[in-house]
Amino acid sequence: MRILVTGSSGFVGSALVERLRRNGYETHGIDAKPPRWRTPHANDHVLDLNDSASLQRIVDTVRPEQIVHLAARTDLSSDSVIKYNANIDGVLHLMRAIGRAGCVDRVLWTSTQLVSRVGRIPAHDTDYAPDTSYGESKVITERIVRGLDGGAPEWAILRPTTVWGPGMSDHYLSLLRYLERRLYFHAGSQRVPKSFSYIHNATYQIERLLSAPAAAVHGQTFYIADYEPIDLRSWCDALSAQLGVRPAPVVPAPIARLLGRLGDLLNATVAPGFKFTSFRLRNILTPYVFDTRNLEAVVGPLPHDQASAVIQTAAWYREIAKPALEQSS
Repeated sequence: MRILVTGSSGFVGSALVERLRRNGYETHGIDAKPPRWRTPHANDHVLDLNDSASLQRIVDTVRPEQIVHLAARTDLSSDSVIKYNANIDGVLHLMRAIGRAGCVDRVLWTSTQLVSRVGRIPAHDTDYAPDTSYGESKVITERIVRGLDGGAPEWAILRPTTVWGPGMSDHYLSLLRYLERRLYFHAGSQRVPKSFSYIHNATYQIERLLSAPAAAVHGQTFYIADYEPIDLRSWCDALSAQLGVRPAPVVPAPIARLLGRLGDLLNATVAPGFKFTSFRLRNILTPYVFDTRNLEAVVGPLPHDQASAVIQTAAWYREIAKPALEQSS
């Protein structure tokens, strides 16, 4: 089986490529930059999806039977949706390349849970309500995919939730650094359940979706998440324990909201990019639990529970990520 993964140098892409190669699939990767946390491979192709001619040559040469499209701009900046054109034009270019090559049987198109604002659970697959430009760009992505019937005989849309674990991006890696330095605090004592996705469960799910019967996958929308939601406070405290520090302190919610408004002011004036804002606080305090029953029916039990995932993540941070960050600083 020949599989092409776009966004193969990213967090999920790197872990997925490693899993597929380890399990015997001929796997090719496309990304605009080389991988950070995995060893480069001869089948890695450094390419921007907006280079449609080069993309066509790679698809024609590799002739993949299946594609996992992960490449995207994923930040939550205040840029307009026009600035997220890679999420739109990239899909159109890949669609065109697939159609011309005529060799692809199945495509998994990656979207995001943020096609609806945090805390709002869509009533159906096309019940959209994004509140970020990134989310809006992925709504357009999904509409393109559905409007063109997926671009291949078999297709599905994946909506990853918050993905965490070894190899995670700097945004989420900073959480571990804050926990270790005792700079993180819990906002209020309320328990906040969330559908999170441990990276090695997520890639296991994607691999299973590639090999599942067509009838179980075609035209479906799957939230990529662990079946059991995390409790944010318990999860952070478990990570703290593995990092060898005390649990994060609890700040009363009204004080946390005041700090969020102060962060808004700093972000708008002297400290652009200041991380703790009212927007981020709302995201932290908002529970969201997605229905993953259709995914569980196809994939079955997951290989990692939360306890083992926390242990593996803390070990990766201590042994690999932290030394690398210290060396580069």
